[in-house]
Amino acid sequence: MPRAMLATFLVMGGGATPALAKDETLCRAGFVCASYPEGVLRAMTDAGLTAKLGVDRQGDPSIEGEGAGYKFDVFFYGCENKKQCDSLQFQVSFSASPELDTEFANKWNVSKRFLQAGIRENGVLAFSYDLTTVGGVSADNFDDVLVWWQVMLDEVGNFFDANRPKDEKPADAPAADPVVTPTAS
Repeated sequence: MPRAMLATFLVMGGGATPALAKDETLCRAGFVCASYPEGVLRAMTDAGLTAKLGVDRQGDPSIEGEGAGYKFDVFFYGCENKKQCDSLQFQVSFSASPELDTEFANKWNVSKRFLQAGIRENGVLAFSYDLTTVGGVSADNFDDVLVWWQVMLDEVGNFFDANRPKDEKPADAPAADPVVTPTAS
């Protein structure tokens, strides 16, 4: 079916009506696209994550999620007029504390490839993973991203346990409590 006919079919109620991506292609069936936040949300809940669609401080879509014992956010980037976003950022943040500094973040970064840690100006430690979705990410690949994200969240907890200053919490105390701290998109 030609693209123009497919778009007319979808708009007239012939199926879901995802937003158009910047490359002007529809988010195809079986794919996940940042241009279609509801599809990202559905893929996350289908994978067993708790997720709720909302908006960030700039009015762009965002998702509050929970998995592997952590609360986290998924931010939508590259948006045009709060729509047609082209990428996602998964992010978990931790309250500022003196031991969570750039040295702590860099210790993580030298041993991890995709999930990167950074300290914001306000001292909050954030771990983030970025994913472009222009043209769509297959459902299988996105499922793998979600599994990987949860594995890395577990690794964050292990990293806290292994790198906690000796005079901080006892060994049986839980890792640092995550807080949801949205960043500017």
